Amino acid sequence: MVRRILVGISALLAGVLVTWAVVNAGVDMKAPDIMNETWLNSAALHLSDLKGKVVMVEFWTFGCYNCRNVEPYVKQWHQSMRAGVS
Repeated sequence: MVRRILVGISALLAGVLVTWAVVNAGVDMKAPDIMNETWLNSAALHLSDLKGKVVMVEFWTFGCYNCRNVEPYVKQWHQSMRAGVS
């Protein structure tokens, strides 16, 4: 009985530790300065030019079926973020 309780407490503590690690992953880390000279619809852009703004960077290819299926969700995310940020 005591052993079961100790195993349960150990599993709970391990879960809390993993959750904490996932939640805090990347906190206070500086993003690398991604830059590209050729964008489809704009001039050259550095990620550092967008400092202080919400940025989502997604990499995909035209031949990727699942990547194309994500597009409606990205548009929905964009609209919700744009509505929430004035």
